[in-house]
Parts: sequence; structure tokens; C-alpha cells
Amino acid sequence: MDHLDAALKNRQLEIFYEPLLSVTEIETELYDLGLYLKDENIRITHANPGEVLGKNLLAGKLDDWAIENSLQVIGEFYNQGLEYRALLPVFACSLLDKRFSGHIDKALTEHYAVLGHVNKPNKKIWTAEDPVEITQPGLQQVQVHPKIGFTFANAMRAFLRADPDIILIGEMRDKETASIGVEASLTGHLVLSTLHTNSAPETISRLLDLGLDRVNFSDALLGILAQRLMRTLCADCKEPYQPEQKELDHLIDQYGRESFAELGIDAHSVELCRAKGCSSCPGLGYRGRVGIHEFLLGTPQLQGLIYRNAGMEAIYEQAISDGMRTLKQDGIAKIFGGLSDYSQLLNVTAE
Repeated sequence: MDHLDAALKNRQLEIFYEPLLSVTEIETELYDLGLYLKDENIRITHANPGEVLGKNLLAGKLDDWAIENSLQVIGEFYNQGLEYRALLPVFACSLLDKRFSGHIDKALTEHYAVLGHVNKPNKKIWTAEDPVEITQPGLQQVQVHPKIGFTFANAMRAFLRADPDIILIGEMRDKETASIGVEASLTGHLVLSTLHTNSAPETISRLLDLGLDRVNFSDALLGILAQRLMRTLCADCKEPYQPEQKELDHLIDQYGRESFAELGIDAHSVELCRAKGCSSCPGLGYRGRVGIHEFLLGTPQLQGLIYRNAGMEAIYEQAISDGMRTLKQDGIAKIFGGLSDYSQLLNVTAE
């Protein structure tokens, strides 16, 4: 476990290969495809179980620092992060969050950052999760058990009888759960949940495809935060350089020439960074990950489009008009900030 412990001290989420590691010798609880070590506050998921020579483990530490600073990081690099925080005291709507399949749950971190922001003694907060991986004082947390019939939908019904101020549902997997969530938001509760889609605007069509009533949904929608994790350059060895005009033009075109000025970057003196490799990374040139975000506001104009059954193109254009920065745009902003490079952005945004 020495390899794992050393890497976790740097808050890394990396693949480790250790043929002699026997996870069965550790006191664990089995959750789906992963293992959760309570004593060490570490969740370990199998990336490739059953390999002949050993185990490949994707190790993720449930980091208190990340939870405490998650909203601040969004606010620093994403111009709508502050608006996202400003929405939190509103309790007559549904806040729908999105996570990108394939990464350790960054949505989990974001949710607990949000809950930490609104977790006050006068607020009753109930959560239904599968599994409960992070605990927070002041929360009433419940783990669902589908095999015995205690689903997210049943948990929602039980919560509403307790009349909480805020409800967190781990995932809206079906029409029943989503419908109860919308109804709860319309009756004065703040509802947070996750959904697997490709972008924030596509979350709308995904929920409508589940069978939600578009009138109620349009009234309930507060906002959608889409996010993915992009690998960051190693801070100890990243190499600054002056990009060629062709590379610079490509980044500006991908961001959008009309919108590029909002970043306040002087294209004539811009400096980017690239991977090099050192003992800290080790030799990879990359260490750690950073979130890229896409925040869609449920404005009256966008709600009207949902109500009128407008197409996805119209919804996307309205979201941009309302100030939404796309995942790719946010990633490019972080590239100009020296956090990563374009190859890593393509890894998480290429269709």
C-alpha cells in the first residue's frame, strides 16, 4: 500500500499496478464495483479486476480540501461560478447537476460543497445516496437499497413526509424519481441531483425523454451544472512557451472569436504551458485534475422554450445568449491560465 499512500498525499487520482496487493485482507465494504475503506477515508474502485498478474486500481481519496474549496475554484475560473452560489438560497426550484461517466465522482464533491454552503442549523437537509461516501454534520443521510425495494423514488416520498428544506438525490434514473423531484421543488424544496448526459442543454432533453411534464419542469428548473475532469500539467515541471500563430488562432477559433475578448487576454503576448516530465509526476508531465464546467441558467426565456417544446438548437443558443460558457470554452480558458494543454481538453470533450 506504500505506492498508494504516497500518491494520495498529493491528491492524485491515478492508476496503480501492484501485483502483491491483496485487497481481500483489508476490512472493507463492497459497493458495486468498488471498495470503500472507512478507516482511511479512501474509496478504491477496480479498474480491471481479475487480471492474471494482479489488480489495477483506480484510487480516489475523498478529499476534505476539495469539498471545502470546490465552489471557490469554480468561481475563480468560471465567470458564472458566483451566480451558481447566489442561486443556492432559493428553495422554490430544482437544481439539476450532471456528472460525466468515467471519472471518480466529482459531482459528489460539488454536491457536498453546495450542501456545506447551505448547511445551517435552521435548515433541514436529507440525502439519498448509493452509496453514502461522505458524511457531513447536520445532514440526515440515507443509503438506498434497490434490492429490498428502497429506491430513490421511495426515499423521496419518505423525505417529503419529513418536510425538509433541501433534498439531495444521488441520481435521477427514472421518470418516477425525476417527477417526484420536480413536484418537490414546486412545493418549496431545493432539490439537487445528478444525471448522465453529454452537456448541460442535453440534460433538458434527457429529462423530458424520461416523461416529465414540460410545464412543471420548466417552472422548476433553476440551473444545470455540467462538468468533466481534465488532467492538469505538473506544477513542478510545466514548461512555459510562446505558441505559434497557427496554434493560437486554433484556440481562439475553438473558443469563438466573438467571445474571446471576454477572457481579457492579449493575444500578442500570450504564454502557454506544455508537459515536460519530472520525478514529481513521475515523468508524465501531468499531475492531478481540474474541473471544466458548463453552467446553464433556468432563465424565463429558456423556461419559455422548454414550455413551447423548442428544439435543442434553440435551447443551446438561448443558453449561450444567457451567458453560458461551454465545456470546451471553459477548458480553453484554463489552458490560457497555464493549467493544462489542448490535448487533454480533447480527451474529455471530443465527441
